[in-house]
Amino acid sequence: MFNTAPKRIGWFCLFCVSFVVGLFCIKIVWPSLSQPRFTQPFLEFHLMPQRVGSVAFTPDGSQLLCKYYLNGVDEIKRWNTSDGKEISSIKKPGGFLSEDGRYYVAPELPNNPKDTILVRVIGGEHPVAIYFFSKSTKAEEYADLFNLTRRYLFWDIETKHFLSNTPRTTKLYDFQETDPMDVAFSDDGSKVLSLWPTYTRTDNNKTITVTKNFIPWFEPNYRQKPKEASLLNEVNGEIISLPLPEESLPFDFGWRNFALSANQKYFAAASARNPTGWALDGNDGTIWCYDLPNRNLKWRYPPRKNLPETLRFSPDGTMLAVSGSNYDYRYDGFGFLSVIDVSTGKFIHNYTEQTWWQQIQDRTQFAFLNLLNYNPSVRKLFRHIADSIAHSIPPGNSGRIESIVWSPDSKTLAASYYDGSVKIWRVKK
Repeated sequence: MFNTAPKRIGWFCLFCVSFVVGLFCIKIVWPSLSQPRFTQPFLEFHLMPQRVGSVAFTPDGSQLLCKYYLNGVDEIKRWNTSDGKEISSIKKPGGFLSEDGRYYVAPELPNNPKDTILVRVIGGEHPVAIYFFSKSTKAEEYADLFNLTRRYLFWDIETKHFLSNTPRTTKLYDFQETDPMDVAFSDDGSKVLSLWPTYTRTDNNKTITVTKNFIPWFEPNYRQKPKEASLLNEVNGEIISLPLPEESLPFDFGWRNFALSANQKYFAAASARNPTGWALDGNDGTIWCYDLPNRNLKWRYPPRKNLPETLRFSPDGTMLAVSGSNYDYRYDGFGFLSVIDVSTGKFIHNYTEQTWWQQIQDRTQFAFLNLLNYNPSVRKLFRHIADSIAHSIPPGNSGRIESIVWSPDSKTLAASYYDGSVKIWRVKK
């Protein structure tokens, strides 16, 4: 009897230890091993935290430029991309830097139309600055909707005048004003592309076609069937139809974060359920890539728990860079940078400095934080520790990515991060 009790206690302790170790391996170790592996950036620069703006390569790729905000003045930092040495910086008033590093345009111009904002500067053979104008009024029939008009104005940088004094206006119906950057700009300024789902709906036994946001809509409780996708060029109003191979999609489905390849052959977008952001469901974050000349869906890249916020085609059109946030276990996510093969839609590489051990360490801390959340009384004792864990940047990760840009030869990829760092990653030799 006395020998049996210690044995039972021993077996019970062994079971508990095995259970904890097994749970640790399943919840912490195994997910950590499945994360992207450590990669060393080719070059790395550090600025003040949360001050980094857009980045750009010069046309020959010899310099990396970074828009840097400090004490109310914009400053353009410059580095030599061969050895990482800093070159004298340029101080300028607030404005936009073109991705080819050739032009810097102030937001206000002498003859700038009222209520317009500068959203992008395109370099190249015909450099233009793109201004955005929008106005919203309540739709007459539907009090909760906005009758939104928006248009894009192109300022010719070299001749210093607008290409058209009466640009085309696009009318949309939505619950809020759409982001002016949620369009894809062609390098020559001839196209401003946005993608909208088209449905068929049944009213009073009559079937009609509805392109979401093109006509007024309210309380869409109809039987919806996805029909196709409508690609709108907001410069001339041209619409082309693209396939939408889905059996069922909700009416609040849409796309965000558009990108167009330099040769205008490929168009990419990320799907989203919520018009104001991400709903974090199975459809969110899926990247759709269309072949425009053939008008077909080339591929879709599964989201897992990555939510793409920026898409950029490489200059040679062979790769697609994707940056955004990963919400695998962190409440506020952490930044990721991936590259996808455009021809196949297959993942090529993910660029991170986080090691296996740092991933295990971070997941363990958040597992501890989750335990505290279930025990409010215990959480009070570890309040400072819990707050530091919740708001910390993941070890080996520089946080949210502010801007990404390809080098002209498509061999390297530069990114600016939330912690004030700028990193250049070598994609191919």
